[in-house]
Parts: sequence; C-alpha cells; structure tokens
Amino acid sequence: CVDPFPTERYDLVVLSEVMEHLGCDLFAFERRVQEIVAPGGALLVTYPMGGGGSIGPCRYGEDVADPSVLQHDHLREFTDETVPLFFKALELVDEGEIVYPAYGRIVMRLYRSPGCP
Repeated sequence: CVDPFPTERYDLVVLSEVMEHLGCDLFAFERRVQEIVAPGGALLVTYPMGGGGSIGPCRYGEDVADPSVLQHDHLREFTDETVPLFFKALELVDEGEIVYPAYGRIVMRLYRSPGCP
C-alpha cells in the first residue's frame, strides 16, 4: 500500500478510517504519508479504538498479506497507548474523540508538518 504513492505534496491530507484496513507495514505507510504533507500542511487521522482488529500492535511493522487474515474488515487494532506511536515527526495540534453507541470510540488527531507553507 506504499507504492505507487503520490509524489505531489498537499496542504491537507485526510486519513479517515483508513489505517485499520491496511495490510502493509504501517510504519512504512506512515513515512510515505509524512512525505506528501507540504511544509506547514496538516494531516487529519481518525483511529477506531479497541476491538475488531485481528492484528495487534506487535505486528504494526509487518506486511500481513495472509488471505486468512485479510478476510476481516478491520485488520488493525488501536488503543490509547498505540495511537501516539504514529506520525511523531509531525506536531500534534489537536485531539478529540467521538463515541458512537453502535460503533464505539473514534479518536481524531490533527497534526501539522514543520516549516512554512
């Protein structure tokens, strides 16, 4: 999921309910996303929290192309402890959460890329 990847840089990149579905190395994906956020640009990421993912945090850095794993809707699981592992090269500007009774808790994080636009 990191190739092909855009080569342009963007003022705003939104990953809404994306990362839990990816079977690739999430840290490699993170690096590619950080490359496309323009200097001074923003990245908005939402993370569904808790259950549902069959692949826990210890495998974030792995490609998980096993078809028996990919049959699940949410491949990855995020927690309050694991969300801060991502996008550390960017400044965390704001954070919030929404709770849907039928779905659960979703954490939203807004990051800013260093530098001037």
